[in-house]
Amino acid sequence: MKTKQFSTLTAAVALALGLGATAWADDPVPPPLVDGANVQSEPVSGEGVTPYIIYSDRTGRANQGGNRSCADVASAWGVEPFQCVSNRNDYIEGLAEFEGEFELDEDASIPDPNAEEGDDAFAACRDVSFDVETDGTYLSFDASTNIGAVIVKGSAAANVYYYNPQLASDLGLAAPINASGGSAGLSNLTFCWNPDPDPPQEIGCWGGKETAWGAGDPYVEQQGNWAMYTSYEACYVGADLMAGQHYVAGEVKCDPMVDGTVDLKITMNEGWRFAPQWPEHLDACVADEHGKCLPAGENVKVQDYEDRPTGNPNPGGFEHKTTAEVDAPSVTLNVPYNNFYGIHVDVRRFGEEYCEVELD
Repeated sequence: MKTKQFSTLTAAVALALGLGATAWADDPVPPPLVDGANVQSEPVSGEGVTPYIIYSDRTGRANQGGNRSCADVASAWGVEPFQCVSNRNDYIEGLAEFEGEFELDEDASIPDPNAEEGDDAFAACRDVSFDVETDGTYLSFDASTNIGAVIVKGSAAANVYYYNPQLASDLGLAAPINASGGSAGLSNLTFCWNPDPDPPQEIGCWGGKETAWGAGDPYVEQQGNWAMYTSYEACYVGADLMAGQHYVAGEVKCDPMVDGTVDLKITMNEGWRFAPQWPEHLDACVADEHGKCLPAGENVKVQDYEDRPTGNPNPGGFEHKTTAEVDAPSVTLNVPYNNFYGIHVDVRRFGEEYCEVELD
């Protein structure tokens, strides 16, 4: 099992994306209450998953200082035990890093019953890598396979983020809120998952924010300025969403006019996604007095024009804006029907060249 750790880390807090608990198309069912002992918790993750503090003595053991196991999680949600379980990796606050790598806990994992003598009975669980970033309170993870649950322990309690369906990445995870009104500092972290029948084959990481425009004519004819506007006719047929001037990140398509307005849909191509709008750094946020992220700026901006526009555009001043979820395949804006549109989208691209250097 391969792990990447980073020594200089920022809080990956997801509420700035404007996501709530309804972000899932299939919202995972919370654990069944046992004498009211499973408690809905905070903070909601970037993917809209609400954490739970699960029954403290579900398996007949003592509280264990708030530590929870993947077996506890499976029992709480009434599902089969997880086949793959990582070690419970302690976070060393003074060093700002985890005690070691995330490794497979063979004692807690389930060996393949069909494995023959000499085979690796845990082969389906073993070849997994985790990229974890944390500031000591909030954390994000990127895994090379889809994960079923993450146990985030802090102080004397643990938040369980349960993913149904399993998910390969999330951000804004933290331990439960303590008496100070904010999440407790990170104590340890555990991953639980079942092998994917078709594991993801992509190798790489998501790059930084790039500008994309709906393809069309340039606002100004000068070297180095490639901002474009799109005619309604081109949008109706389907125009490319161009990123970095040379890459097709997606498509922009306009529906027929209804009552003077048009539904303008932006669909991302594979290997591209909408970029989050953090104020200073890609994984930073501005927190309020309770330690929660404030809403961030919009990543989709549209301006309609009756006549062909001239001069450099100011996307920040465009009239029609929205925040597309980072992993959303598309987003739709209802805008006034007009002859031309400036369509500005902040995007990210996937590739090996964007990966962090692995630390020793």
